[in-house]
Amino acid sequence: MSLIPEHIKKVKRPEKTEIRLYGDKYRVVPYISYWDKQKKRPAKKSLPYIGSIVEINGEFVYVEDPKRAREDIAPIKTYGNYKFLDNLAKDIRDDLIKFFGPDTGLKIYVYSLLGILFENRYEWFQDNYYHSFISEDYPNIAVSKNSVASFIKELGTYDSLNKEFLIQRIKNHEILIFDGTTFVNDGNNEFSEYGRNYKKTKRKQINKIKVYDLNNLEPVYSEVIPGNVIDKQAFISVLGKFNLKNTVIIIDKGFNSEENINYLLENNIKFIMPLNDNSKMLKSLISKSSFDTTFKFEDKFIKAFKVNELDQFLYCYKDPFIAAVQENNYLANIHRNKEGYTLEKNEERSKYSGIITMRSNCNFDIEKPYFMYKQRWLIETNIRLQKTSLDEDAIRKHDLKTILGHDFIIQIQMIIYSRILKVINEHETLKGMSIERFLDELSKTYKTYRNGKWTTSISTKKKEQLLKELKISIS
Repeated sequence: MSLIPEHIKKVKRPEKTEIRLYGDKYRVVPYISYWDKQKKRPAKKSLPYIGSIVEINGEFVYVEDPKRAREDIAPIKTYGNYKFLDNLAKDIRDDLIKFFGPDTGLKIYVYSLLGILFENRYEWFQDNYYHSFISEDYPNIAVSKNSVASFIKELGTYDSLNKEFLIQRIKNHEILIFDGTTFVNDGNNEFSEYGRNYKKTKRKQINKIKVYDLNNLEPVYSEVIPGNVIDKQAFISVLGKFNLKNTVIIIDKGFNSEENINYLLENNIKFIMPLNDNSKMLKSLISKSSFDTTFKFEDKFIKAFKVNELDQFLYCYKDPFIAAVQENNYLANIHRNKEGYTLEKNEERSKYSGIITMRSNCNFDIEKPYFMYKQRWLIETNIRLQKTSLDEDAIRKHDLKTILGHDFIIQIQMIIYSRILKVINEHETLKGMSIERFLDELSKTYKTYRNGKWTTSISTKKKEQLLKELKISIS
């Protein structure tokens, strides 16, 4: 049974509000809408109350709290989450404005921030923009669902310009990681095709080649390619867009082909490329060589050896811990009488358990390629974030221009996401916290309009200290 009587609910009050019983007072509470990713349905988030339902001369009416409201704007706006992102990304904002001009640049920037805060659900942008302090710092941005969708489609029209912007931002890139990944896309467009795993998925896909800067721990480039184009074929085309004179590139094994290797060698591009697990070169290397050194990586010791062969270097590493886990899993399948698993096969395959082998035209200290390759957690984290935190199903994907425009926005968002991760990892009190929870905590810091000016509402001294550490202005 509702605690709010029907005659109280019927009292006229501002839109997008609900009535809550606080003690014996009927408070009018504004709310914003958002998409609950876990429950997969729309949800509401309440803001601090702005007024009350009170009885005056025998009639119940809405009375605005003069300390909490003004007529022309929402009196209370979420602040902490937006301002944190804005502080992290001001250089991106400035670059966008300089390259695209103030109108287009600011739209790209604001839509990117709103997408991070509200999961790229364009239908939630307008309401949440109005109730966020972003609308005070960046006013008069068209944020209706149709306005955003039209702009994203137009943005995709200038895809080559978007890529030029990303390339121009890449500076001091000593080590770049190239990776290929797939995203499900059932739309009817030129890039949505059945890929090599179509028999399993029964769904169309698009492919993306993504590039990461290992020094700054940020994604720096993304290119959409048709779902039926193999990574190996698209690699050289993407590679040709970069100045790689003083750069080492770490390449996903999906790009491993003789054509690509020859291109790298002929153009004197420094590279590190893992060998495929079933490659003849790997098996030959293991049979002819033996481990001759060890080094420590994090809390584990790794066995290694290096071979110089035809002006190239082969680096081989064995992680005993991973090898033991792999062998244990194989033995478990033997114990379950799983077809095809035998002790004889286990003896042969155990030679390759826990093995990573890399091919390079660089003569490194033996542990360096391993340490660099292990930074691939950056890629895996970013791709996981892109597929979960940024809702890729939030838009219609039947139009190629929309796909390309959305991918550019996603790329801007992923740069900002990487920076959020760095902040979380660098603060002891935040370690282990998810980005979603972190931003939700920051969203509980509000700006309230009182006596003609905005003031920051902070609940605890601990939160005030955190805001100061994050350089979020609380004045």
